[in-house]
Amino acid sequence: MSKQQSTPRMLYLPIELSSREFLSKLLIGLQAAEAGIPTVLGQMWLLNKNLPHLDPGFVMFKSVQRLHVQSMRTAKSHGHGVGVINEEALAYAEDLQLSIDVQPDLFGTANVLFAHGPKHHQALVDRFPMAENQVVVTGNPRTDLLRPELAKLHQVEAERIKQKYGSFLLINTNFGNINSIWGGIEKSFQIWVNVGVLDPNKDYDVQRFKDICSFENNNKNELMKILSVLDSKLSTHKIIIRPHQVEKPEPWEDLQAKARNIKVVHEGSAIPWMLASDLVLHTVCTTGMEALLLGAPALSLKAGVNPWHQRFVSNFINPTADTAEQAVTMILKHLSGEQLLQAGRDQYWETMKTYLSATEGTLASEAIAKWLGEWFTARGFTPPTGPVEMPATFIPDMDRSDVLRKKMSTTLDDFNAGVDGFRRAFDRFENIQGRQIGDSLFLLERG
Repeated sequence: MSKQQSTPRMLYLPIELSSREFLSKLLIGLQAAEAGIPTVLGQMWLLNKNLPHLDPGFVMFKSVQRLHVQSMRTAKSHGHGVGVINEEALAYAEDLQLSIDVQPDLFGTANVLFAHGPKHHQALVDRFPMAENQVVVTGNPRTDLLRPELAKLHQVEAERIKQKYGSFLLINTNFGNINSIWGGIEKSFQIWVNVGVLDPNKDYDVQRFKDICSFENNNKNELMKILSVLDSKLSTHKIIIRPHQVEKPEPWEDLQAKARNIKVVHEGSAIPWMLASDLVLHTVCTTGMEALLLGAPALSLKAGVNPWHQRFVSNFINPTADTAEQAVTMILKHLSGEQLLQAGRDQYWETMKTYLSATEGTLASEAIAKWLGEWFTARGFTPPTGPVEMPATFIPDMDRSDVLRKKMSTTLDDFNAGVDGFRRAFDRFENIQGRQIGDSLFLLERG
């Protein structure tokens, strides 16, 4: 039986990945704390484990998939309000992809879904017309970090990278199914089933998975040809590869050991690496959108004929190459000084606005924080008058695998650096105090 929702006291922001997701949620948390709403943010698994023990509040999830909706139900049953920012949808262009993973009972569980832009909003309302008032267009706070007023936070690190590596071509990969840290393709298939984005009894779902594996294989095969040519021909630039966090590092490290001019890196946020690069090559992912927002020239490699090419925004807002030969020609021309890949940027920017709001003016995090403030106020919330303490039943740590630790581990130094960076960028938040309350878990409150 669900608990009746009491007056909310806290905001809870579970985080699955370090770096950008942590910073975007931290930015929401700082604004909420500034409005007097104490905020707990950090490690998703530990925060979810604590949901039954925490004071009533509002929990912000990152996905509409079945696995996350189950956690939403748990939150709701313990008196919490529920919201969601569908991070997976940020990459998608097609209406079907923007709504297909949404569980049918999501809007019976969540109070609100914050849409990335007009197309995302329309796709959801078309599928769930009764939920129109629960879909609010705000933009995505992850892209706030790419706007000029915040991208400057990464300039010092970008300069350090330039000094260390010199001129380089940056390659971001996304082969999370065919090169998964969880195991082989069969394991990836089962993960899709477990999280609720694939029904093994539906032909369309099974074919969708087969198509994305083919998509990844085709792109990887052409990428390896590109790397072979550039490693021998490109003398003016180093080649830096940043594999996706869910990829096994060993194949890339083996490649590095055999190559002349290829370096594989894993550390830090992708933002300063894009800022420091002379060109970003990606295999059709959100990197293309991020590069456009940062003003970094980018090329999308989309090998072969595959329905997934039409499902990703990046192929509509970046120049594209279909083959290794075409990509190499475009890369060498651009790096020789022709700036080939910056042409058409204004047109790409206008196209992106149909997918993404908050590219200027009010930040997405500001719009979300404003909505949250109104939600708390409408339910009788008043800011606490003294320091916030966790309940006696609060769990500060839990066992988790090395893979989960790799996905999300944030130290107090990381947390403080993020807070200090936002203080400098906005010249505000000086009255916000933060402290660590668990493994990669932190509390923000107004001093």
